[in-house]
Amino acid sequence: MATPPRQVKKSTTYFVTCRCVSRTFRLVPTDKVTKLVEYCLALCAFLTGIRLHAYCFMSNHYHLVLTDVRGLLPDFMMRLNALLSRNLNAIRGWNGTNFEKGYSAVVVTDVRSAIEECAYTVANPVKADLVVRSRGWKGCTSARMKFGQSRVIKRPKLGIWRHVARSSKKQKRNKPWAKGRERFKGRSTLPETVELTLEPIPLPWSGTDEDLLQAVRDRVEQREFAAEKKRAA
Repeated sequence: MATPPRQVKKSTTYFVTCRCVSRTFRLVPTDKVTKLVEYCLALCAFLTGIRLHAYCFMSNHYHLVLTDVRGLLPDFMMRLNALLSRNLNAIRGWNGTNFEKGYSAVVVTDVRSAIEECAYTVANPVKADLVVRSRGWKGCTSARMKFGQSRVIKRPKLGIWRHVARSSKKQKRNKPWAKGRERFKGRSTLPETVELTLEPIPLPWSGTDEDLLQAVRDRVEQREFAAEKKRAA
């Protein structure tokens, strides 16, 4: 029986989970990978109008809590995984996809569920016993950001945007793709910088954005304490 098409509606909040191929560790948070992830995430969110409320990229999967204002979630996911995959392959000399075809997108209908999903996302490295506190995770995470805060992310000179030195005739003969790559060197149409903003959750809430952020942080601390207690046991 065929899987029914996904219903994508405008102004819907989702908890998204996407995994690497065969659960392999394609996103281990080295300095290069983190820079590429941050830029690709900020760029794709900007191009599709996605509003991010929480995010965390683990070594073999990532979680996002977002609001799809324009009904472009599939386009956002396609752009993000494709652009990120091309860059990961470029820095490693690989080819092929890095992410599974499908992804999970759970609709979040109330602010309490949104707080829980944001806390789960941010505290995921703690649950996996990789760090003691969420802020200690070296990968791309919103744990150190506030609602309404923006960061200017520069396009890294890595991956498909790295500087390609002029090749010798012998190298061009052995690597026919080198000539084409050199021809397009420095001609990327993507912006040099892009803003990555952590938006407040757009669901009914009686308090302020600061109260909402504090509610998320309180829930994160509870998860951290529970993980610490479990490790001690």
